[in-house]
Amino acid sequence: MTNVPVIDFSAYSSERDKVDPEKLQKLVGDIDSAFRTNGIAYMVNHGVPREQIDEAFGHFRQFTQLPTETKQKYAREENGVVGYLGLETENLGTSPSNKPPDLKEVYNYDPNMKKKDNVLLNLHKGIVEDVCKNNHTQLRYAFYPGIPEGTEPKKGQVRFGEHSDYGTVSFVVTDEVSGFEFQSTSGEWLAVPPMPDALIMMGCNSLQRFTSERYRAAPHRGVFSEGQDRFTDRQSIVFFGCPDDDAIVESLDGNQKYSPIPFLKYAEQLFLGNFNK
Repeated sequence: MTNVPVIDFSAYSSERDKVDPEKLQKLVGDIDSAFRTNGIAYMVNHGVPREQIDEAFGHFRQFTQLPTETKQKYAREENGVVGYLGLETENLGTSPSNKPPDLKEVYNYDPNMKKKDNVLLNLHKGIVEDVCKNNHTQLRYAFYPGIPEGTEPKKGQVRFGEHSDYGTVSFVVTDEVSGFEFQSTSGEWLAVPPMPDALIMMGCNSLQRFTSERYRAAPHRGVFSEGQDRFTDRQSIVFFGCPDDDAIVESLDGNQKYSPIPFLKYAEQLFLGNFNK
């Protein structure tokens, strides 16, 4: 049993021949309901083959097994975005500031998208037109090593700290190892169990701002779950869909809830508040 709604995305699947208006309207309503409540949902029948996902996991897993000196050749430049970050080099989360770094290693790179259909297209043109030249949309592979059996993680250490994403919408694909959690509107941390063939869709900070908080940015974290999974390596791939760097992140309904701010400046403010280095 899960507290996360399951949304059938077949009406707008990548495999669709045409759009059924009635089914599309239901899909829109389901997404609206999910984002208005906890800001998170499973997507099924999305059209991304599981074989393709597993192949990506396999390639990235091979990369994590390379010697450290080899992986460091692809390290992220200082103050950059794209590239490799080694084990325990990132501390994501707002508190406490003295907790150990996250037990993970990641690789970020810019996705090359050939097309994008979105009602907010004018605020996200850089994803398509400039191959993310003026847009910080990125794809992140994350590897979370299990802890040796009979041991415990460092005091306060997690797989990744609690936060919400900066952009518009994030999509997450995981393996079958548990540990992903989100925070409900009541403040309770709830498990997001692995669901085969499903993507996890989450509302982000910019979407919350665009919609004057009609839609919620979902706080989430990665923990060491109880049972065998705490000793098992875990993998995920995350697509962070972001507005263009110069897109103005403000309420789109015309109210004055938020002051207009370019996305890149807004993201920098959030970054400084959410990352402990």
